Amino acid sequence: MMAAAVVVEAAAAEAAIVVTAAATDLAVLPAAVAAPAIEPVPVEPAPRLAPFNPTDDAALGLALDLAALTDDDVLVDAGAGDGRVLVAAARRTGGLRAVGIEYDAALAARAPAAVAAAGLADRCRVITGDAVAMLPRLHPPPTVVFAYLVPAGMAAMEVNLRAVLDAGGRVVTNMFSVRGWDADAGITHTLRRTPASLAVHLYARAAAAAALVPPAAVD
Repeated sequence: MMAAAVVVEAAAAEAAIVVTAAATDLAVLPAAVAAPAIEPVPVEPAPRLAPFNPTDDAALGLALDLAALTDDDVLVDAGAGDGRVLVAAARRTGGLRAVGIEYDAALAARAPAAVAAAGLADRCRVITGDAVAMLPRLHPPPTVVFAYLVPAGMAAMEVNLRAVLDAGGRVVTNMFSVRGWDADAGITHTLRRTPASLAVHLYARAAAAAALVPPAAVD
């Protein structure tokens, strides 16, 4: 598997993200376990999954409504950008933990400041690295993944996103759908639009979807 540069931002509080020196494991640890010092691992070139384009506020609100977040959720933003998704998600519940994965180091350096300014550094972390390589290494694994990626980026993440569904989780995408999933009878797809007609997609296996109460469609 491709090596990835990994940097953990902020000190441990209620939850800490720890990455081994070989970048083979990423864990959310209990508060009593202190995070060891982390050294960046050299990064190999990897394709960008999408250019940075901040998620529209209305689309973000709708995405989080569709996800029906709970205190027990671990949300991952695949392409964290400036951290706005992490902050908005963590504000929805008092226990949710959020992890942002961002390949662009300059962008990843901005997100922790937004998290800290919101007073959420105890529940939100930002990792610099390749989301395709990092997502399977999360422990505990994500229960919700938010993805605002171009179609090629979505295709690169498809196997990882499907694994989230298979484990009973939810995938929420902004604007772009996951190609091929509508043809899969085992995946429930809910499409909602903002008043400005921006599309937001929720995917889940039937059992997980049945437990959700999506917001009403906007005419």
